Amino acid sequence: MAGWQPTTCFNKILGLDKRIKAIYGGSSSGKTFNVLAKLYQDAVDTPGSRITVASNTLANLKKGAVRDLRNILLSRDAWKPECWKKSESIYELKNGSIIEFVGLEDETKARGPRRERLFIDEANRVSFEVYTQLERRTENEVILSWNPSGPFWYNDYIMDDVIHDQLVVNFKDNEALSDVQLQYFKDLELQSTRSDYMMNEWKVYGLGEWGQVHGACIKDYKVIEGNPEDGFRKDDKAFEGFQLCGIGLDFGNVDPNAAVGLYRNDSNEFIVDEILYEPDLEISDIYDALREYDAMIYADYNFPQTIRELRSKGLSILKCKKGPDSIKRGIDLVNETTLYITERSKNLLNEFLTYRYKQDKDGNLMENKYEGPDHLVDSLRYVLSRFTGKRTVKIY
Repeated sequence: MAGWQPTTCFNKILGLDKRIKAIYGGSSSGKTFNVLAKLYQDAVDTPGSRITVASNTLANLKKGAVRDLRNILLSRDAWKPECWKKSESIYELKNGSIIEFVGLEDETKARGPRRERLFIDEANRVSFEVYTQLERRTENEVILSWNPSGPFWYNDYIMDDVIHDQLVVNFKDNEALSDVQLQYFKDLELQSTRSDYMMNEWKVYGLGEWGQVHGACIKDYKVIEGNPEDGFRKDDKAFEGFQLCGIGLDFGNVDPNAAVGLYRNDSNEFIVDEILYEPDLEISDIYDALREYDAMIYADYNFPQTIRELRSKGLSILKCKKGPDSIKRGIDLVNETTLYITERSKNLLNEFLTYRYKQDKDGNLMENKYEGPDHLVDSLRYVLSRFTGKRTVKIY
């Protein structure tokens, strides 16, 4: 044990006793390192056992978990070069136990042999289908670990429905951090007051709380309280002089019909308030939701008949046609504009959290490739284009 001492994070992990353990939190909390320290001890104590450490790619495992395991064993004077089978990414102990590292670029690897213990590092970068294949082939223990940058299948299928341990850790649980590393978090906390984007960075990577998804397209905005009827405010500061200037509307069938109201002041700052987010609506339902607003509506060009019918009912409505690169230019426009979002705009805020750039198999963000819900984001792009002087859609 020379050179290595258990941290608070390690002791908290040892205190978990459910078969499935969900461990998430901030960076430098020691999640991966301490899970591997525990699993190595399990391998020592249980001869002949198979332990699988998996992640989305083997390259990521080699840069992270494999290196961590080696450092753990070196700190204990226990690393045996002859036990490391580099070509197979397996560390085989003298007692017959093995710790295998499995990259999931090829999802058929999830259908491999059964094991006693499973650790999925960066579980939010692995699909739910792959997780279920791995989990059902695991006898004793399943450990999931991730940074909570945004909701994923854990939130949908496990958090409220499956018996499991849940552990949240952050840098304060890692006494092994250097003064330089601790200063990084002090600086990050100070920077968190500058914008909601930096606050999100502090929440996710500092405190280990749920925040915005990695690769989110919409990054810089502020959430405010209130509504158009009673006034807007943030931290008891009133936002005055904002007037409704337009409405953005995106149509859907199975997808929701989505609408936002855009409010502007003389400083060209904007407040966005969610108006509508509901699928399977009749023309009359959309009309009823929007008729009380005295402003021009900028709507999805792809539904000309719906636009004509709404116009015949008395709504002021124009069509917005997306051109080449209109999505990219629209996203850039949203990020370049001073935006305040009302806290009651739950679906819009969720889209801001989950609408993101796609990633390639190595986790790199792909330019002009997007995924996640974007219905209210589209409606915002339509109306914002009209009032910023930067037309990202053709309006007529």
